[in-house]
Amino acid sequence: RPPRSTLFPYTTLFRSVSIFLNNVDTNKELSQADIIDMKGQAHFLRAYFYWILVRTFGPVPIVPDETIDYTKEYDEISLLRNSYDECVDYIVGECVKAATMLQDRRDLQEIVRPTRGAALALRSRVLLYAALLISEKLNEPEVSIL
Repeated sequence: RPPRSTLFPYTTLFRSVSIFLNNVDTNKELSQADIIDMKGQAHFLRAYFYWILVRTFGPVPIVPDETIDYTKEYDEISLLRNSYDECVDYIVGECVKAATMLQDRRDLQEIVRPTRGAALALRSRVLLYAALLISEKLNEPEVSIL
């Protein structure tokens, strides 16, 4: 099991993204275009952070989009590790959501923010790694126990 300090920043980020996505629509100060763009950025960040975790630790538990009630017992809120395919499907789905909401280009002042191309590039990277794993499994020699 990895040390808590390794996973803690990511769990905090997933919670922050979920809270943001669940509440941003109630904001009256932002334009609808800004809200859509920010939601796309949030989906991109969630996909990117899950990708980092999956690359580092293998399959991870996927936290539900709604926030978890931390006052419940541990057994009620603990999450089992999802399969690698489920993690890949979730990350790809988040990338597709992000790509439908993000802008094609950014101004120089916003160059660090994700674009539609960044979301699609992350999606292709995730699918490429998943295909490589399948290819490696297919090309493994069968071992005889005789």
